[in-house]
Amino acid sequence: NRVIKNCDVAAITCGDEGLYLSDRKDNVVHANCKLENIINTVGCGDALMAGLIVASKRNLNIVDTARLSVACGSANCIREELGMFYKEDAMQLMEQTKITFLAMNWFFKNDKQMNQNSKKKFDVIVVGELNVDLILNQIDSFPETGKEKLAHEMTFTLGSSSAIFACNLSSLGLNVAFIGKIGNDI
Repeated sequence: NRVIKNCDVAAITCGDEGLYLSDRKDNVVHANCKLENIINTVGCGDALMAGLIVASKRNLNIVDTARLSVACGSANCIREELGMFYKEDAMQLMEQTKITFLAMNWFFKNDKQMNQNSKKKFDVIVVGELNVDLILNQIDSFPETGKEKLAHEMTFTLGSSSAIFACNLSSLGLNVAFIGKIGNDI
């Protein structure tokens, strides 16, 4: 109760058990999307958070907020890319997401889903680090400092949770800016 007095929404994520979401109006819902084939869980929390932010920017009610958030987190599980999901996967999984009403004092009070009068340049500005992750596959042991090691496959991918978070927000249709600082650590 103390938490909700200081914020608009409180979210508790429970992995494959789903999301519990509460708002200032004493509404509490549980949302869950059961998946048969989970490929990768890296970044599911970031993906769920992207859904929460987009729902907030679109003024969605608590039911649609929970449904979008869980669908985004679940969409992250069905692809091999680390911490990334596809918008079309999330939209499809929204239909599969089960909502349980634990406490509801209002329902669909705000029919206006998006704020059409927004004159802001960006919906969200993310501040953080931007990294490139180098993933080496098919190596027989961890490389020792100063020694060469043959890797049969190498992949460069977007790294850092703040950059992945910004990318996920953008894939859901928000206008996102990313602020970082170029360092001399390379």
